[in-house]
Amino acid sequence: VPECSLDTRACQRPISQLDMTALQPSTSMRLLLAALAIALSPKLVHAGSSMQLPAMVRSAGWADGNFAEFYAAGRRLDVNASHGFNIVTLAGNGSVLDAQTFGTYEPAGAISMVDYVGNISEGRIVMIAVMDDAFDGMSDDVKTAVSSCGGKLIGELEHRSAYALLGRKGDEAVAEQVVKTGQGPAVAASLYGDHGIPGVDITVQSAGFSDGNFARFSLNGQDLGLETGRGFNAVFLQPNGAIFATRIFDTYKNGSAELVAAIDSLEVGSPVLFAVQDDARFHLSHEARAALGLCGATLLEKFHWRYSYALVGVKGAGALAEAVAASGHGSVNVSTHYGGPAGAFLDHLPTITTTTITTTTLAARCGYYECSAASLIHRADVAQTLGSDDDTCCEESTPGVESVVVRSAGYGNGNVAEFYINGENLNAATRRGINVLPLRADGSPKTVEHFDTFHDGSAQLVTFIDALPAGTRVLVAAKDEATSNLTDAARSAVAACGGHLIGNLTYRGAYALIGEKDGAALSEQVLPDGAGYAMASAHLEVEQASASSKPRCPARTAYPPVSGWMSNGQLELDEGCRYSLFESDGVAKCMAD
Repeated sequence: VPECSLDTRACQRPISQLDMTALQPSTSMRLLLAALAIALSPKLVHAGSSMQLPAMVRSAGWADGNFAEFYAAGRRLDVNASHGFNIVTLAGNGSVLDAQTFGTYEPAGAISMVDYVGNISEGRIVMIAVMDDAFDGMSDDVKTAVSSCGGKLIGELEHRSAYALLGRKGDEAVAEQVVKTGQGPAVAASLYGDHGIPGVDITVQSAGFSDGNFARFSLNGQDLGLETGRGFNAVFLQPNGAIFATRIFDTYKNGSAELVAAIDSLEVGSPVLFAVQDDARFHLSHEARAALGLCGATLLEKFHWRYSYALVGVKGAGALAEAVAASGHGSVNVSTHYGGPAGAFLDHLPTITTTTITTTTLAARCGYYECSAASLIHRADVAQTLGSDDDTCCEESTPGVESVVVRSAGYGNGNVAEFYINGENLNAATRRGINVLPLRADGSPKTVEHFDTFHDGSAQLVTFIDALPAGTRVLVAAKDEATSNLTDAARSAVAACGGHLIGNLTYRGAYALIGEKDGAALSEQVLPDGAGYAMASAHLEVEQASASSKPRCPARTAYPPVSGWMSNGQLELDEGCRYSLFESDGVAKCMAD
């Protein structure tokens, strides 16, 4: 929906959160349809009575990277930026209304920009980023036009400076920064909605084992005085800038899985602060690197044994500041600003106390938790339930019931397609595109089939699903990139297994499905690139075959039946028969000995 003229708070919330009883009967159906259209958007943030969304603008002049980037609601916006002022206007739900570039080095470009900004509606959300250079030829009228969107710092722009603004036409800036050439990019990151948020000055320091061995964090010049340790030390902020939790992830030892789960539990748009102490490289997994990438990490390829590393990022958007240094080359120190203009609204910041920042515990989805006993299986709703203990995430296994979990992540978010049955990772070989795992009637898995829909696998996917018998349970997971050549026929084939959200899968997005051929989805989730793992979970009722009801296998043949699969500890033969064991007592004694 480009813009919602109804109750904005209800219209733009995920469908699972809609309170239909609060709506007038005449608008209920319209709101339901609107919610269906955006039910797959990243999590939205509600501050008081006003809906707010995370956003970021990044700008770099010619000598500092030469780019202009825009992010909203947890995704990078598809904008073709160029030399000069790049301007994007947004609807309330984060969709792009319009995007234009103006080369103000020419008088015609400056005049066009002034006219364009003058025609932007009052109250409209405006994002502005300079690329290359916008100073030469910038007139006073251009400065006034930018100021009309909240840009108070535009007068400080110099030759090839970086400039980023997140503002609103006819109002003050939500966030704004200007950086001189040679000093790096400019970043404006905050929430947008009825109001911005208080500004927070952030400093993060890191020192590896040989360079001081510490990790330090400060907000608005106040050292948090945290207890730190080996690995990645983290401070998680709420999207409104308030401290949410602090954690230590010992990725030298075994902290990678916890780090992945913690980042997954954060809302898109949450600011994150990381500082390495001692060493964090030894057991830093590929998934952990990808999770940090969701928060803007781009220098981890250069990160090695006992290196210093610091990051200030925003989940689903990018890095505000990042630095790395080799062991023996000293500590690193990064400073940046998040929220409203520097120095503004500081009296509204939450008080920072030891109690506030040390008693909050991050809750990850139960789908990351492994039940502690073989007699336990995942609950059916572990994909949505937050927790990390048996009582919350697990239950006693029941004959005839099987727990199934599917996890998916695109190329930049973990790059996995994983299938779990009764809490055990099948460790099946998966590949780029759509991975499909059919289940037998007793719940045992067949072979994972791979369809490279990035390239030319759509026709094979359609043929395979069409050949499945009606009622076959299927597990589906996208990996790497699955949409470049995913045809409408292929999407319809997945939809025939209950996967009606496959139409919302986008470039390098994540998609997980537990469905049934010619039936409905038991669980399904799709997420855009940058939003993390998609996860589906369910309990399946499975058949329990009785060996006594099967016919005897023909043993006295040239090729007696021997192929099959394991089900509940029993070998089930493809021929559907059983062998008679005439000396069972002797065999039992032999095995016992």
